[in-house]
Amino acid sequence: ASFLPVTSFYLKIPLVAICSYLLNSVLGFLFVKLPFFGRQVPLPFDFFLLKIIEILGAVPRLLLVLCLAAFVEEKVENIILLGMFTFWPGIARLARAETLKQKGLPYMEAAVALGFPPVRILARHALPNMLVPIMVAVTFGICNLIALESTLTFLGYGLPVNTPSWGQTILKY
Repeated sequence: ASFLPVTSFYLKIPLVAICSYLLNSVLGFLFVKLPFFGRQVPLPFDFFLLKIIEILGAVPRLLLVLCLAAFVEEKVENIILLGMFTFWPGIARLARAETLKQKGLPYMEAAVALGFPPVRILARHALPNMLVPIMVAVTFGICNLIALESTLTFLGYGLPVNTPSWGQTILKY
């Protein structure tokens, strides 16, 4: 029995995100008011994110998906979520590299010198220039996800038997 009244997994994700945001806001307010939490400690978010990406990148994708597929129900949505879970580290590395590349370009320095807020610099200047390489990588990655799905179906951990799939076609021949 879950403590959340929502039964759908897809509805629990935004609910957990909202609860964690509210908890972060309340704890952040309390920590600012307490005197021993007054000093700010920089948190190396980039370092932690890179370590998570490295850990996920160190495990072979097929092995990771096979281990996770053993615990989820054989549905199209679950296979898509498994593919997305194993696909995002490569895109995140590319996005980080593109961000660092864009950060050093002269027009970004000019935007900072003009006094634009960081959100505007990110939304109006960096993001449009970062999207092209990321969209190319996502487009080429879709064929890998299709191959991953057909491999899972061929091994018996993918889509149900009555769902058309390339893995089911391989099994017939």
